Amino acid sequence: MALATDMVEAASPRASACTALGRVLADGDDAQRCCAVRALGRIGDPAAVGRLIEALMDEDEDVRADAAEALGRIGDERAAAALIDTLLQDPSGDAKAYAIAALVRIGNADVVPVLRTLARERGETVVWDEEEFLHGGWDDWLDIQIKAIEALGVLGVAEAVPDLMVALDDEMGQDVSPAVVKALAQLGDAGIAALGDCLRSDDDRLRRRAAMALAGTGSMAAADLLADYRTDPLPDVRLAAARALAAMDPSDARLAALFDDADPGVRAALVGLCGAAFPDRLDPLFDDADGPVQQAVIGLLAAEPAVRRPENFQQRLRVKLRGPSEAVAVTVASVLPDLAPDIARADLLEQMQDANCPVSVREAAIGALPRAADASVAADLGAAMVDEDRRIRLAAIAALATLACGSNGDADLARNLLVQAVESAPSPQSDDGAANPEPTVQEQPEPTAASPTSTLDAIMAGGSTTAGTQPDEAAGDLTPEDLDFIEMAGRNPRKSKLSLEAAETVRRDARLFAASLLGDLPGDAMLPALTAALSSDDSGLRRAAAASLGRLAVRDNSLPDSATTSLANALTDQDPDVRLEAVRAVAICGDAATLSPLQRDDNAAVRAEAVRTLAAQGIDPSAHLQDADPGVRLVAAEALAAGGAPDTVDRLIALALDHDGYQRLDAARLLRAVDADAAAARFIDLLDDPNRRRTWRIAIEVLEGLYATY
Repeated sequence: MALATDMVEAASPRASACTALGRVLADGDDAQRCCAVRALGRIGDPAAVGRLIEALMDEDEDVRADAAEALGRIGDERAAAALIDTLLQDPSGDAKAYAIAALVRIGNADVVPVLRTLARERGETVVWDEEEFLHGGWDDWLDIQIKAIEALGVLGVAEAVPDLMVALDDEMGQDVSPAVVKALAQLGDAGIAALGDCLRSDDDRLRRRAAMALAGTGSMAAADLLADYRTDPLPDVRLAAARALAAMDPSDARLAALFDDADPGVRAALVGLCGAAFPDRLDPLFDDADGPVQQAVIGLLAAEPAVRRPENFQQRLRVKLRGPSEAVAVTVASVLPDLAPDIARADLLEQMQDANCPVSVREAAIGALPRAADASVAADLGAAMVDEDRRIRLAAIAALATLACGSNGDADLARNLLVQAVESAPSPQSDDGAANPEPTVQEQPEPTAASPTSTLDAIMAGGSTTAGTQPDEAAGDLTPEDLDFIEMAGRNPRKSKLSLEAAETVRRDARLFAASLLGDLPGDAMLPALTAALSSDDSGLRRAAAASLGRLAVRDNSLPDSATTSLANALTDQDPDVRLEAVRAVAICGDAATLSPLQRDDNAAVRAEAVRTLAAQGIDPSAHLQDADPGVRLVAAEALAAGGAPDTVDRLIALALDHDGYQRLDAARLLRAVDADAAAARFIDLLDDPNRRRTWRIAIEVLEGLYATY
């Protein structure tokens, strides 16, 4: 018989691993035994049930608790009797809790009488850790009572309703109402009836919890019961009644009265729950005294185009867009193109350009403008790119990027504006990208006016170009769209001038954010600007440009020679973030051989990216398994595993054991994909070697990773 067992184990490396882990339960220290029982539970081999049942009697309470949890993971009925004994006789609260969870998972009915007792009281036949109670002051029954109540609900023990109500009514006990109402909601008609009794309580918290639990059952009986509490003093109870009724039938006539509820939260919720079924109730709520109610109506109308609009809808929307509630105005601005497309462009532009309008409303207007683009809005958004408020500038650039990705007539102008923003010449920069201090305009002579050479230059001139003024010869490269935009910029009502330092901050914002977005735009018009930006003195701009070029390389799987040459030069940039983005781009479209020096870069992220790229080109990454940085080691290990070299298993086993097992779980994951059985044999041998006890825990966790079913 022993021979037959050995043969079975030899034929099944997974079973051999479980056998080896079982031996640790006899020979290992406390920590190793805990690891071993956890591993057996996660591997989930039913053959381990006997060993784990024995572990329920271990001298260490942590091992016993872990064994109960492991048996719950496996879910084998053979463990039920032993787990009930643990619940009754083991003094450890953790062991009892895991035993309950395991028995629930197994679905064993024999535990029900014990659970019913524990839901009410400590139980005369149940063993507790009295020493812990005397010295630590904590009664484990308080935790176990909650676990028992929850278990009765999961198991659907309807006959336990009286026990749960006893626990709920125990004035000397702990507050178990959250667990009880949840369990009652799982116990069918008997539980619903008991929750109905809770709704008659004078305890506000209990009524609230009972109402929410009933609403969550999704049953008509619960909805009918809650309907009688539509006038309950608690808004949460009334809201629960609304949710239950609307879930059954959103047109239920009993819901109508709740649209007049005194609580604005209930009114707002009603709009979302069933407003579409009561369009006549939306008109008064459209001008409700509470802003969130108005927002709910606006949101519903935007989401449900078929719902009848309130009277004088557009005019009332326009009032709200300019009204006293900032939050409502933001909501209106966000959906105006959907609700009133014929007025959206003009009204949104007005809000965007109004410096006295709240910034959040202006932002929302800018975000919605691309959807209101029957006529051109790119030029107007271009003007906002240099607004004094940074949030407005960034919102405008993002909106231009949205337009640039479209196909209407605004797309080309939007792309041109973003490219011009990146191309605009900066003031001298320090290496960290901060502008060198400049005296303000007021502190130096007025410079000689120069004609703008781009749309952005015209805007930055502060409106000095007036409508009807013709640009002089220096502006010969301007497109007709640029000329239209310059004319528009001349009508800018803002007359104040920024200091040169402030103007440069505005310009730098536009350059950085635009550069970060150009990599997501269609076409090739942005390539020259991004390539030139790699030579900027501003490291932030170089980073953004390299990242965008990388995304364009992914899109096209290639870049022009000028771009790849500039990216190759960026591999030696003093900013590691620039080098990192350059490595990613070169990996797609450049000469990978140029990355070889970066395997020794002093920045770990750059090294890791270089190793990953070179490994994909067939360069052996093994040397980097000893890198000082765990991230680089992981990249090398993943590349090694993907490459399938003959010594891969040996090298990954070494990675698991090196650095005090720091990357044992990473190694296990990779070994599982490469050759789990071959790796398991090596770690089983390690567990059989008493001279290598210090590495047993590593071996246990690797074996778990190799065969776990979780």
